[in-house]
Amino acid sequence: MEISQLKVFTAICSAGSFTAAAEILHMSQPAISQQVALLEKELRTRLFVRGRGGVVLTASGEQLLNDALMIIEHEGLAKRKILQAENKPGKVTISAGGTISAWVLPGLLKKLHSSGFSVHLVERDEAGLRADLKSGAADLVVLDYRPQGANLVIHAFTRDKIMLASSDKKDAKLRPADIKNCRMIFYHDESAIQQIVEARLRELKLWPIKPVMRLRSLVAMKNSIEAGLGIGFVSEKVNTEGLVKVKHRAFNLEREFFLVYRKVAATRLEPLVDRLLKAEKNLTFK
Repeated sequence: MEISQLKVFTAICSAGSFTAAAEILHMSQPAISQQVALLEKELRTRLFVRGRGGVVLTASGEQLLNDALMIIEHEGLAKRKILQAENKPGKVTISAGGTISAWVLPGLLKKLHSSGFSVHLVERDEAGLRADLKSGAADLVVLDYRPQGANLVIHAFTRDKIMLASSDKKDAKLRPADIKNCRMIFYHDESAIQQIVEARLRELKLWPIKPVMRLRSLVAMKNSIEAGLGIGFVSEKVNTEGLVKVKHRAFNLEREFFLVYRKVAATRLEPLVDRLLKAEKNLTFK
């Protein structure tokens, strides 16, 4: 059993399919399949059951997953100890959602260019972030909720205000009762912002609403609103120039982000996390 095979195995568990794991690991799908086949041959059992929606772990696969994560974690810990002894911070993988990946981390990481860390940023949806946290596929995960886990270190990172926006100045005075008659633009179902928006619309007894469009990114949302195709919710971390904010307080939403990592990696990651927190604070209160 090779550590490389276990890394392929856990990547498939995190990504949910052989194809997605191949993309993450920058390997061909046949190479991924070969590694799994070798592992299953050695263990004399099937680890996955393939279905139309991806792969599902067998009972043997479930049992292997925890051990595989522990082995990979210990391997990483051994490498990190050596790197720390040589004063080399090493490579860090950060998983974050679209807002943080596009509008927060790039500027902060630029400021930390000389920190000695080699940062690999991976943009994930809500389900992907949960998977990365569970599997340990990322060293540092940015979440918009505070997870539970005695083995986790959690730091409050930044806050994000979300506003309902339009291209028409007249829409600034829209009230909740008016929304049903508007051309609404939503995000895809796995979007963290969409889940917050839907929860608020349910509170206002305005759900369900049939949207005219469903988009995957904040940039696509902003551009569509600017083009007058409808109204939608955007993060105020985006450049909102050209947009008109709907002023009713019912549409003022907010979420908090947290930096989350495993305690076993604390010694290595704390210098980077401290710099990120300080850089974000300086950026926020500049």
